[in-house]
Amino acid sequence: MNYKEADTKAKLITPKILESGWTENDIEREHYFTDGKILIDGFESKRQKGEFVDYLLSYSESLPLAVIEAKPESSSALRGMKQAKDYAKSLDILFAYSSNGHEIEEFDFSNNSQKTLERFPTKEELLDRYLKAKNQKIEDISTILEPYNKEHFNSNPRYYQQNAIRRTLESIQNGEKKILLNLATGTGKTSIAFQISWKLVKTKRVKKILFLADRNVLKEQAYNTFSPFGNARGYIDTNKTKSRDIYFGIYNSLWAYSGDQRVYQSYSPDFFDLIFIDECHRSGFGQWHEILEHFSGAIKVGMTATPKDDENINTYNISADQKKIISLYMSTACQMASKMVFCLTF
Repeated sequence: MNYKEADTKAKLITPKILESGWTENDIEREHYFTDGKILIDGFESKRQKGEFVDYLLSYSESLPLAVIEAKPESSSALRGMKQAKDYAKSLDILFAYSSNGHEIEEFDFSNNSQKTLERFPTKEELLDRYLKAKNQKIEDISTILEPYNKEHFNSNPRYYQQNAIRRTLESIQNGEKKILLNLATGTGKTSIAFQISWKLVKTKRVKKILFLADRNVLKEQAYNTFSPFGNARGYIDTNKTKSRDIYFGIYNSLWAYSGDQRVYQSYSPDFFDLIFIDECHRSGFGQWHEILEHFSGAIKVGMTATPKDDENINTYNISADQKKIISLYMSTACQMASKMVFCLTF
């Protein structure tokens, strides 16, 4: 009997996944990760069906490990390999599989190899391979595994936000001190900064955080986005408060004099563990650069949709001793332009 795709999934592929020790809590069927394009027809609009993977296998909700593309029993498993790889790239996942219920093809992005398997790897096997690819131990990824805060968003961050959050946390864990998030306008950079902060604070990797903007309206928007932190939030200005954990400020306030010194100078260079520089393509340069230089002990995460590289500003100036540039693939379905996570110098 040649099963169609739906029957192949139910009667052949799902049993093989379960035989490898995956539980229903680890498996998500038809995982939609885009909403689909909106088509305009006269005065009416209609949304197309979004993209989805047939199976998403995860270690936790914050750490997806594999995608599986299902094909009808009569088709070769190889026919689904390209689609599986494309979905894995979009979701920033290392392991892609295609299966017709009998054949199992695997592509491993950690070493760009493809092979035929007799069974699906177990959850523990894939986690071990993920950790080796990232040169990490299980205790090193506790921040990644920390659940997202859903109080503000009511759901998980969107897939490209999860990619950016995970890549940034990986970079911090690897000891990178200067990171650039380059995502298009409207993709929720402040929300990404909040989730990164939430995970780092909850796992006690950082304590004091500064969100630095160049306009009051952006400072207030960030303050509201970080609302789940409650009274741990505060403003950094001429009051020079030091009793909060999450601070929000603008360059003008930090540059202003309070007594015989500028506001930022009343805080020690190691006061902040993490600084987010909002719209860093137009800030953090010129005399304001001294503020960032002062807080030399902090991890600095710049955020922008439009990085600059001209005679006055180089948002992603990679110094000669930087070990690597970390690319972050994002789907063009989200209508994004350049999307990278860089290690940078301000």
